[in-house]
Amino acid sequence: MQDPKALLLAAGAAGRSIPVTVIAAPEWPQFKAGLDRRAAAWAAAQGFAAEPGRELAIPSADGSVSRVLAGATPEQPFALGRLARVLPAGIYRLEGAVGDARLAALAWCLEAYSFDAYRKRKPAAARLVCPARVDRAEVLRSAAAIFMVRDLVNTPASDMGPDQLEAAAREALRRGGAAPAVLNAA
Repeated sequence: MQDPKALLLAAGAAGRSIPVTVIAAPEWPQFKAGLDRRAAAWAAAQGFAAEPGRELAIPSADGSVSRVLAGATPEQPFALGRLARVLPAGIYRLEGAVGDARLAALAWCLEAYSFDAYRKRKPAAARLVCPARVDRAEVLRSAAAIFMVRDLVNTPASDMGPDQLEAAAREALRRGGAAPAVLNAA
């Protein structure tokens, strides 16, 4: 199973992270006026206007990503999850009008999920620093539970019979601190 801890990093990683500034379209003109000349020109050349679902990576002088602008509204925190798939490798942090940062962090993890039981795992490319005031452990528990269910659903029946399903259920209960009670109808 993929490990969400590789996707959602502890707050200590914020120092070396790339800011992802969330901007709603109505605030774009004022925000653009505060950008440096080079970044504003880049945004204009790319036709970026902070529409929901659009993002813009602003390059630094050396060609690396210096910042990301993401069009979204505070009512759309789950829409930010797509950034986990479209941004280049790196460590990112959210800032601006994120809305429910907990949902945005969970969405990032869920979007980065991949079923890799039958192939070599790739390291997480775009990783997110857990936003301030978000319980990282809670988000990781939710993501891990969803990843487990996705893995169970994606596993072919030839590899997921009753015994394997029982083993997965026992493991989930063990991780949650519960003891299973198995009733055999046989």
